[in-house]
Amino acid sequence: MAIDKITTPGVTDDSVTLAKMAPGTDGNIISYDTSGNPVAVATGSAGQFLKSAGAGAVPSFATIPAGATATAEFSAYVSSDLTINDATSTALVFQTELFDPDSVYNTSNGRFTAPSDGKYFLSSSYWTYDAGAFIGGQNIMFYVNGSVKYRQEFISNSLRFQKFDSQLNVVLSLDSGDYVQVYAYVDTNDGGTLNIESSSGVYQNIFSGFRLPT
Repeated sequence: MAIDKITTPGVTDDSVTLAKMAPGTDGNIISYDTSGNPVAVATGSAGQFLKSAGAGAVPSFATIPAGATATAEFSAYVSSDLTINDATSTALVFQTELFDPDSVYNTSNGRFTAPSDGKYFLSSSYWTYDAGAFIGGQNIMFYVNGSVKYRQEFISNSLRFQKFDSQLNVVLSLDSGDYVQVYAYVDTNDGGTLNIESSSGVYQNIFSGFRLPT
């Protein structure tokens, strides 16, 4: 005669194996309903997450809200030496990408273009070198749609260096299609040109960013 009921004391800990469980649907998750009885949570779709409905309700699979994760990630660096003119605002082109899965950065013109409305964290730095003169003033700027939006001045004409590093980190509110470029402004005592050297093992002249989750 088949046994149709086993009392709890008759079941030892860890004695019920997977093989003794009833078959289910691939992707379902076992939970409990409002009565405390076992229930299978229906399989969700690829990329969804398991969302709690709080006490007294069965969880369910849900789609990640648009903008809930960071996107539009990119990073590029100077791989070939750049030359900029003295006392002239010059757009910098970071010619080689480290990563850009959403194709938001253009290595030809140095533009990052926002793929959607939102807030973006952008960061850039560049290192200037002038062997024959002293650097008197140096700025790094973010231009949005061709106009300067943020500027950071690091040294003035009261201080003079042959080498100097400038960096700028900001959060910008951008509309879809807005583009951002990094500009350099360097003033020397000889009126000549300056070099922004390519990276060699260390990425020191770089432009990076991503869209902040909402």
